[in-house]
Amino acid sequence: MNDEELLDTAQVQRELGFKSPSAVSKMVKRGALDPIKKHRGVRGPFLFSRADVDRIKQERAS
Repeated sequence: MNDEELLDTAQVQRELGFKSPSAVSKMVKRGALDPIKKHRGVRGPFLFSRADVDRIKQERAS
């Protein structure tokens, strides 16, 4: 079983200090952030690895 912490789009938005969730979606479209999983449905949220989000946070702080 994988115990990796997963964050949804709203959590990533807060972690990275974005004003809207669409900024996270734009990162996905650009290939700058890859979702680990997507829930069902057209509007199902993406789930992201905590490690990936922390890496991006660190890159943005540099």
